[in-house]
Amino acid sequence: MKRLCVFITLICLFCVSCEMFTKPVFTTDRDLSSRVSGASTETIAATIETFASDPEQAAVLINELSARDKEEIDNLPLESKEDILSVAVSTVMPISAITEVLEDALGSDVEDDSDSEDVDADSLIDSVINAGTTVDTNVVEVILSDEEVLQNGDSYTLLMSSIALVSSAVKTETADGSESTQVLETVRDAVSKTTGVGGFDSEAFSEQLTEAGFDKDSVESLTVAVKVATVLNGTAGEGEINRKEDTEGLTLVGYDVSSLLNDLLGFNEEDTTNPEEVGA
Repeated sequence: MKRLCVFITLICLFCVSCEMFTKPVFTTDRDLSSRVSGASTETIAATIETFASDPEQAAVLINELSARDKEEIDNLPLESKEDILSVAVSTVMPISAITEVLEDALGSDVEDDSDSEDVDADSLIDSVINAGTTVDTNVVEVILSDEEVLQNGDSYTLLMSSIALVSSAVKTETADGSESTQVLETVRDAVSKTTGVGGFDSEAFSEQLTEAGFDKDSVESLTVAVKVATVLNGTAGEGEINRKEDTEGLTLVGYDVSSLLNDLLGFNEEDTTNPEEVGA
């Protein structure tokens, strides 16, 4: 009888643990936060998609993961890392907001070969940062800094995650009233001076943004975003990961989303600087 009671107790505890992540809605975000604080990183990652449709609750999980040790995030399987990135993207910049801007610019009946020049990247970011939820993007940065993720991760997820980092950083830098266009121009200037045939000089890039007065977290987010962008557009340098072929044909309502990241960061073949020339 005693053994039976113990067994029943264990089953009850197991059910309570499972319920914590099978119920899609909690009374408050604080309620969810208190529950996930004691959950393992693996458990949160394995169930995070359950909360993808609720930005506020998804933000709680992203913030919790961002506070976890880097090693715990690094040890997650690739699929879990991609799930985290996908949920972070939908939280920071709702796809519905992006779609609305793109359809307004391109027309509701866009084709896959629509002219991406009809879309103003700066205006799109303005719309996104107003619609998105603010989160700690540290977990996104950790995952996007993972060589395995850069080499084997879904290219669309990598692309959208990088755009989300840019969006998050711009939102931070415009909190004091600065214009997003001004912020992006500063970023583009730094990109033009620290990228080129020799690859990306991340240290010089970070230093330039820091000197421009950017927040430390923004600098880190943008540095990771530019690194991923060079991988995706094939300018990371000789011997580095090159996923350019994987980004060809990636569209959202007919818009070439790979060009969006390049436009935001100011990448183009005619205006690049070899990092070896920086400071010369």
